[in-house]
Amino acid sequence: MVGHPALGTLPIVGHRRGVEPTEGQSGAPFERDVTVGDGTVIRIRPVRPDDRGAIKELHDHGLGDTSAYYRFFGLRPHFQNEFLDNMTRFDPEQRVTLVGILGDDIVAAGSYNRENTEDVEVAFAVADRCQGKGVGTLLLEDLAVLAKATGFTRLVAHALPGNRSMLAVFAHVGLRVRTHLDGGIVDIEMDLHDDAEFTRRSDEREWAAQAASMRPYLAPRSVVVIGAGHEPSSPGHRIAANARRAYTGDLAVARPDGSSIAGVPGYRSIRDVPFAVDLAVIAVPAAAAPLVLEECGQAGVHAVVVITAGFSEQGAVGGTTDADLVAIAHRSGMRVLGPNCFGIIAPAVGLDATFSAVPPTTGSIAFGSQSGGVGLAVLAEATERGIGLSSFLSLGNRADVSSNDLLCAWVDDPATKVIMLYLESIGNPRQFLRIARHVASVKPVIVLKAGRSTSGRRGAASHTASLASDDAAVDALFEAAGVIRVDTLEEMLDLAQLLAHQPAPEGPRVALIGNSGGPLILAADAAEVAGLQVPTLSDGLRAQILELVPRAAATSNPVDLLATVKPEEVAGVVGLVADSGEVDAVVVASVGVRPHEDTNLDDAMGSTGRSSSHVPVVISIAGIPARLSKRAVFRYSESAVRALSRAHAWTTWRTNRLATDTAEVPLDDSVDWLAVRRLVRAEAKACRDEHHWLAPEAGERILRAAGIRLAGSGMAQSPAEAVALAARLAGTAGTVVMKAVVPALLHKTEAGAVALGVGSAFVTATYELFDARFPNLSGVLVQEQLPNGVELLIGARQDPSAGPLVVVAAGGVEAELLADRVIRAAPVSVDEARSTVLALHTAPRLTGFRGRPLADMDATALAVSRISHLVAAVPELVEFEINPLVVGQQGACAVDVRMRTELGSSTVHPLRGN
Repeated sequence: MVGHPALGTLPIVGHRRGVEPTEGQSGAPFERDVTVGDGTVIRIRPVRPDDRGAIKELHDHGLGDTSAYYRFFGLRPHFQNEFLDNMTRFDPEQRVTLVGILGDDIVAAGSYNRENTEDVEVAFAVADRCQGKGVGTLLLEDLAVLAKATGFTRLVAHALPGNRSMLAVFAHVGLRVRTHLDGGIVDIEMDLHDDAEFTRRSDEREWAAQAASMRPYLAPRSVVVIGAGHEPSSPGHRIAANARRAYTGDLAVARPDGSSIAGVPGYRSIRDVPFAVDLAVIAVPAAAAPLVLEECGQAGVHAVVVITAGFSEQGAVGGTTDADLVAIAHRSGMRVLGPNCFGIIAPAVGLDATFSAVPPTTGSIAFGSQSGGVGLAVLAEATERGIGLSSFLSLGNRADVSSNDLLCAWVDDPATKVIMLYLESIGNPRQFLRIARHVASVKPVIVLKAGRSTSGRRGAASHTASLASDDAAVDALFEAAGVIRVDTLEEMLDLAQLLAHQPAPEGPRVALIGNSGGPLILAADAAEVAGLQVPTLSDGLRAQILELVPRAAATSNPVDLLATVKPEEVAGVVGLVADSGEVDAVVVASVGVRPHEDTNLDDAMGSTGRSSSHVPVVISIAGIPARLSKRAVFRYSESAVRALSRAHAWTTWRTNRLATDTAEVPLDDSVDWLAVRRLVRAEAKACRDEHHWLAPEAGERILRAAGIRLAGSGMAQSPAEAVALAARLAGTAGTVVMKAVVPALLHKTEAGAVALGVGSAFVTATYELFDARFPNLSGVLVQEQLPNGVELLIGARQDPSAGPLVVVAAGGVEAELLADRVIRAAPVSVDEARSTVLALHTAPRLTGFRGRPLADMDATALAVSRISHLVAAVPELVEFEINPLVVGQQGACAVDVRMRTELGSSTVHPLRGN
């Protein structure tokens, strides 16, 4: 614990200059459930006035003598009203207290108290029973975020030298820390300016906590099935029977009559079970589930699987919801898998807690499914192929445990080499991106995302919305995360089978070897479509091949060894080519002409003693069912090629990521993004448009604050004002651009609301023309006429499926006509922005195509990067675009901007559990 020797009256200081109060001062986003270090869940929220009694109880009885001594630098004081008054205040300008709640008790409190214009002092109290779980660190993170958002630049604290645990919290939180000893007290100063390391360490702590909370699912020491019936076909009965088959831990069932089920000992209630319970599998009727969850919490269960359906997935009104179940579980610190799920398989302890009729095979592939039906189908297919699983979890309604939790659990699991996910939705795309990017840099993550649709295009109000469809947004998210997206269950299993037993190819060069021309030609076609290369083999290598096989064989690549070739001859050629250094992968694309050809071929290649283990070798033998092999056997050569192509794409992503920067793209620190966000909120509040589209001048103010160069402009409310603006903006060209500003008018060119090259003699007439054409004219925007350049559309949006996105497309009136666009998850670095622009089909316009002048790619990349940072830093900007961004030989300049906003509840959010 940490405190300060002085417990006197807190000073009341006036409002800080330059810091405007926001809705964030209510602290609403900081009220949430967070998983802490030991995997339990704790409720964090701002203190309330009625917490006085619970705060006093924490300090009186929650802290032991040693903790109280460290907190108060001496004997436990008598807590007077003044102390409790201060502890129950929440005012970011002066005093903030956040509390941690477990059950009905406040078990932790962290506060900051303003010391001067720049510093706040922090102090913490954590009940003895909750120490060592990371609760103090969590509160420190939240206080640092709130203090920085309010405008403070430094946290200070004071601790006794013997308080090693609290000193370690300060040292490892990720802030720049300075300490010095003064009069037997350690003074600590924590700088709030640079938060990149702070955010990275917070992520690591959150991921470790999520992984710890998954231990009762992946390796439970004891399991109780609640609701197992006597009917053998009932889910609970089948789960108990499956679990009994090989589970190595303590196992029981709980049912009202206390009878045994499927040979598993029974008890009347989970409270009667004679051993501590790690995991409870609940298969009771929906109406009974809340009470059962309460009993599990009282019995000290660590985690639950809710098989029961009938909650949110039914769309019922007035009944128990998913959120109700989670709230009950979290009060006791439990995690919830489901509800409406198929169960789990944990081969590490021999547990099959599903109602599948097919026993699982143990292997190195972890699988999580949001659909029980898909999970059942994949388990059956995997068993038929001989594909083994390291674990399986059915997510069901994903009320609590999500794919993010699974990724955190599997990233360091030594039994898992490959991760497969079937997802129908992505709950928190920002968090998914951070976690998946980290996991994919360690091991492959294969995702089958259902729900491909063009419905996101309907009702699109801007080019950006229509260009960035829902599925394209998900593609951008997965690409940024390094996730391998597949289109079918078959492709998911193909790829997982390959990566579980073969290394991923390090390059795009593939050799095609077989005993029939047809499959080889199909494989070559598939390789070209998939972006792989089929290089011609060198003369020397071809000569070596002909020493092993008949002279009539074709050896250039594809290598057709003819129908009479023997398995050992194929194996010899494969080993020779794989070791040559001329290819990065080998596909054996043959037709089965002999019984057991796949087995014979696999055995033959296993005996060649090939040394190049880094080169994958896959086999496709038409006419023979696919089965597991150390070399991965496919039914068709095209399937093998597609799997290799996706594996190579992941290897390329991973290599580039590790070679550049393994950290998340940091926000451009040359811009004060919090100030920009406050500006956006202010403009949104002042907006009068019913659809929340900001006025052009408001959008321009925001872009300038974000460091984006704009064409000079001004708003005219009369012909005289337009003439004055034109005289100022015409420049050497002597002309300006005039645009009618009309509410809800988005595509100005088609509506005749844009006039280019307007000379001074025609300004008045143009204004009057607009006034006559548009009865609801709000004014006329007068802009400088830019030199000719390449027009780009740079847009951004907050996508509900994929988080913040940036869109780069051909600009001007061609945006939707050409449909030439690239979408990326935001933010992107300047280098990534450059590659995004160059990925356009029309990019040669920027790089000198047919004598065109070279465009300023540095300025263009910087503009794209800053726009991506703007949408990442300001979630209130739900959709906006610059169309066009005119790119010239010197510079890139925004001409027209449209922005739509939606105000959330706060400008400040915690790092974890949000």
